[in-house]
Amino acid sequence: MLLMVNVDDVSGETIAHVIDELMAIGAESVHVVPAITKKGRPEYLFYVDTREDLIDVLGAYLARELGTIGMRILETRHIAFQYRIEMVRLRVAGSDIDRRLDVRVKKVINANGETVSAKADYEDIQSSLKFIREDGLHETLAFTALKGLAEQAALACADRSLGDIEAIYRGDQKS
Repeated sequence: MLLMVNVDDVSGETIAHVIDELMAIGAESVHVVPAITKKGRPEYLFYVDTREDLIDVLGAYLARELGTIGMRILETRHIAFQYRIEMVRLRVAGSDIDRRLDVRVKKVINANGETVSAKADYEDIQSSLKFIREDGLHETLAFTALKGLAEQAALACADRSLGDIEAIYRGDQKS
């Protein structure tokens, strides 16, 4: 089910708070889109993907927090793609880094069992980059470069390197 609510008198801080709370209550995903309504007024459209059994709870929350006087319920058909989470370990060759810089990579699989895309976990890349930089290594290493390295290793199902940074493919291992 997809809930849609529009409001025209809400702050950015409130939007962030509402998104976090909706997810904590059990929403599958939340998207907020800025829009223009009648007379050139700015508004926000909240799209909340949820299970049917949470509609009343989420609706009550939206009314309380946003002051909305109603919501639209859109019955949708969701097609979920098969995916698996695989691990890539990042290591800086020749350094004293003795941390496990493990990165989860989500691989989307098509109907033929082939990998069609790979996406490294944002938080894992961010924390790995922080550890590498804190140790005084690669202070100019780009987030996108490290992310790309992990994704290339997962796509190839093989180790890869970027200079002295190794991405060690570990498959579906968790540690």
